[in-house]
Amino acid sequence: MEFTLYRNDDIKLDFSMSKLLRNLINEADELYEKDDWFWYDMKVREIESSSKQDLLSGFINEAEFRQIWERYGIS
Repeated sequence: MEFTLYRNDDIKLDFSMSKLLRNLINEADELYEKDDWFWYDMKVREIESSSKQDLLSGFINEAEFRQIWERYGIS
């Protein structure tokens, strides 16, 4: 069985966000480069929940939230 990882490299996340979310994004990008689909998927799920938390806490705005979700294919 073959898995294809998804990440939209056209979307750059160069805005301010919590340190936790930035670290998760960096870790996910490293896993993507290693083609480690299992841990990449786990990290994207963490990005999903942490980005919701950052949005509700006011660390990111709605447009930035959507950019994160679009980059990682979260729907």
